[in-house]
Amino acid sequence: MQACLLHVATAVSRPRLLLLPHFGSGKKVKKLQGSIVSDCVLRTGGERAVAAAFQSVQVEKKRKAGRMSPIQNAMATGLTPSSSEKASLGTSVVEHIVLFKVKEDIVPEKKDEIFKSLRGLKKLDGVLHLTAEPVLSVQGAEFTHVLHGRYKDKAALAAYSSHPEHVSIVKNLVIPSTTDIMALDWESEPNGLLDAPFRIGRIMFVKVKEGVSEEETKALENSLDEFPSRFNGVVQVSAGPNFAPARAKGFNYGILALFSNRREADIVHSSDDHKAWHDKQLIPLVDSLIVVDFIPSRL
Repeated sequence: MQACLLHVATAVSRPRLLLLPHFGSGKKVKKLQGSIVSDCVLRTGGERAVAAAFQSVQVEKKRKAGRMSPIQNAMATGLTPSSSEKASLGTSVVEHIVLFKVKEDIVPEKKDEIFKSLRGLKKLDGVLHLTAEPVLSVQGAEFTHVLHGRYKDKAALAAYSSHPEHVSIVKNLVIPSTTDIMALDWESEPNGLLDAPFRIGRIMFVKVKEGVSEEETKALENSLDEFPSRFNGVVQVSAGPNFAPARAKGFNYGILALFSNRREADIVHSSDDHKAWHDKQLIPLVDSLIVVDFIPSRL
């Protein structure tokens, strides 16, 4: 097989040389993600390989510049830190997931206003990430929209929840426009690059069976830790027990998986390996399950 040599200008001591397959005619790639490459003719799929290569280059630049946390550095060098190692590195975050069922008679413009207002709260102190969107699909419930927020700690989540702007949006926009709301909050040391981009997310609200031991749920969490290295396309996984039962309706465990794109997510979920994990490691612990897929806003 022929090969195409791409010269990538980076901030490291000398240019990186990346050897990628050359499949014949296709699209010329001049620039991608701000890096300079030589002319290269690629077929469909070649651009994806180039994008992956440049993502690797950008990670390497951050690592060389000392702008990566210890856990990010470990992931960039191909290592998968254990839960105890991640906890010791202080990478814990708080995940806040809210599911909404918007009234059928709410016009699209009003829905847009509600969730654009919620997304605007990402400016508040302590908010690391926030997206609020229509669900792409839902199993086990009839919710129409989802909010995923990530906070540096419980205090940051509490400050967000009690902030006057948040309180006003909930009181004046959310409550009058919805028929059902449930929420789940958990602390986690997410496995994967914390700032890596993703294009689709899957959230699981889990009601763990009575009698399931802490060791069994910990084993489930450890199996989830392996996802970024086990499945191509899994950017990051976060999981943990719910610490705020008031609006959780008995659901007591949350799982969040982020994927590089929808195609990769479909490949993972249809794979025999994932099906075996679902049937043998997840389902035996589960009394009830709600599964929501969503696409994050790019705003």
